[in-house]
Amino acid sequence: MGYSSTDQFINRGIRGLAVALIDRSGSCLGALSLTFQIQAYPKEGFLVKLLPALQDTAQALRGIL
Repeated sequence: MGYSSTDQFINRGIRGLAVALIDRSGSCLGALSLTFQIQAYPKEGFLVKLLPALQDTAQALRGIL
């Protein structure tokens, strides 16, 4: 499953991370996203700490979408 991230798009020092919400038929219904301060997860640390949980949540929701 892929992801998208953006740095300082709306506010300085803020990063966004999102994954697609896919239903049981494989259609994309939207996205599950979060924002956080860049300094909390320097470099690519957010991919290790936050991305797996976001992906797991999106996968769990797939069964009810």
